[in-house]
Amino acid sequence: MTNPVQHETDISSRAFWNRTFDERDESFARLRTEPGPTWHPPMPADFPYAEPGFWAATTHQDIVYVSKRSDLFSSAEGVAVSPMPKEPQVAMSFFLTMDPPEHTIFRKLISAAFTPRQIKRIQHQIERKSA
Repeated sequence: MTNPVQHETDISSRAFWNRTFDERDESFARLRTEPGPTWHPPMPADFPYAEPGFWAATTHQDIVYVSKRSDLFSSAEGVAVSPMPKEPQVAMSFFLTMDPPEHTIFRKLISAAFTPRQIKRIQHQIERKSA
């Protein structure tokens, strides 16, 4: 798509991320009521980089669609909201920035750690430590 219209809720500004959790949550709740992904300008960076901006998929339907269309959408360029130089990003990215078929292979390898039983066990550990 050429020249997408920037969304009125600017989730790429530092001012947005300096708001309280509840204020940001309200903004994302509004975005989830709107159809389709929304376009946002790139975040400011302390180093030179070229990025036109990004699409934010905020509804369940859009996230499912994006997740299943690696021919149209890619995480290979990164998943951070704030821009990062390529070198550290590669070291930090691993699984999150893979596209199929690599992502699928690694997802199958680690999925056993995230079964409902394992999550319940982890939840109990967290609750014990924070009590």
